[in-house]
Amino acid sequence: IESNRVNMLNVTPSFLKSIGDIKGVKTLITAGESAVAKDALKYAKELDYINGYGPTETFYVTLYRVDSSKEYSTIPIGKPIPNIKIYILDKNSKQLPLGAIGELCVAGDGLARGYLNRPQLTDEKFINHIEFGQIYKTGDMAKYLSNGDIEYLGRVDEQIKIRGFRVELGEIENSITSYMDISECVVISKEEQLIAYIVGDIEQDVFKTYLKERLPEYMIPSLFIEMDSLPLNANGKIDKKALPTPNIETSQEYNSPTTLLESQLCSIFEDVLELARVGIEDNFFEIGGHSIKAIKIISKINELNYSVGIKDIFLAPTVKELATTINKDKLNLQHIPIPVRDNREYYDLTYGQKGLFLLSLMHRDMSAYNIPIALLLEGELNIKALKKALKALVNKHEVLRTQFMLVDGMPKQKILENIEIDLEEYSIAENELEEEVDLSINHLFDIENSSLFNIKILKKKKKKNALIIVMHHILVD
Repeated sequence: IESNRVNMLNVTPSFLKSIGDIKGVKTLITAGESAVAKDALKYAKELDYINGYGPTETFYVTLYRVDSSKEYSTIPIGKPIPNIKIYILDKNSKQLPLGAIGELCVAGDGLARGYLNRPQLTDEKFINHIEFGQIYKTGDMAKYLSNGDIEYLGRVDEQIKIRGFRVELGEIENSITSYMDISECVVISKEEQLIAYIVGDIEQDVFKTYLKERLPEYMIPSLFIEMDSLPLNANGKIDKKALPTPNIETSQEYNSPTTLLESQLCSIFEDVLELARVGIEDNFFEIGGHSIKAIKIISKINELNYSVGIKDIFLAPTVKELATTINKDKLNLQHIPIPVRDNREYYDLTYGQKGLFLLSLMHRDMSAYNIPIALLLEGELNIKALKKALKALVNKHEVLRTQFMLVDGMPKQKILENIEIDLEEYSIAENELEEEVDLSINHLFDIENSSLFNIKILKKKKKKNALIIVMHHILVD
């Protein structure tokens, strides 16, 4: 850089790290990845720092000049350049309001015509929008800020679900890199666990306390792998495929169980977490545990006739603490499982069922107690497989084979051994979908003389079908 008297430099943030000294550069432009706020501010105090955004399929479409006098948690990608329009759209290609997160789409001059010899991908990414004309769907998540700048939030395919929560890996990476002793970070998801690769020197306990103040528990990685540098690909971006395979090991020095209960609990932890060895001092949540796996732990502990709840795992996350809690709080009361029903012709109703049954008798033309489920099925529909799946569902759950009736003037329920699945099929036009769904979910059940769940397929064109399942509330009381 110095020998060639380079005064303007355009690189990715990751490649910039590997360069080191950029003495002589007057204007720095980064793109291709998210800029790290603390690094951007450092450079902005010495030179003109511009953070840009531009996919290969276009060129630069937004630019943002970093202001060294401001404080940033993330660096925006700026506003659209002249002759470019940026739209933030939802999954149905509808424009989202200010502040709402969606897919960043580009329109205007500079769009590529498509991908060479890849017509299917071209049709998927370059679409003729009914309102905005030709647009390119970038696959990037973003939102408009109140001042008109755009904030980049990572890739759509990097938006994952952990324990039922939607997680954006970029948000976790921004929180981690805000820590003063970390210069670079990339987070990946592997087998429902978050793993962070970091460049920096940290004290695990202090660092995790820092993250807990900024992120919810489910967004804190289970494992942190310290590296000298992150691998880069030929384009200067972080190469996630070249990251080392993580080995989840217990963070504490191994302490073996000292009692029968501790030994049993260690075995349960090892089984659920799929680890070769767990010591009594190892923290459940630091060695791969989370709330879903905690439920599995509880189930296995209950099989030993100890009554333990989810709260106990959170308050006592090590085997040693949990064993102490079980003994001290007298939680080792016998766990009583739900008994299997005896075989009878008729069974009594619960109080809630009795009320629903009597109301349904009095108001036979009312659908207020319907519970509907509507699903859009895309692709080739295999009716035979669907019927087989529904049959298996009905065979598994007796309540779906239950009839309700008056016996000697008293409401009773009878479990049938087998029932036929009546899957209704209708072909409809696109503009009829909303009306047909409305009719379906308001299906009228005869509480005494019919199956109390109804299944219907509404067939549309282009391999799109709607599956409507409606159940009477009495089945799910």
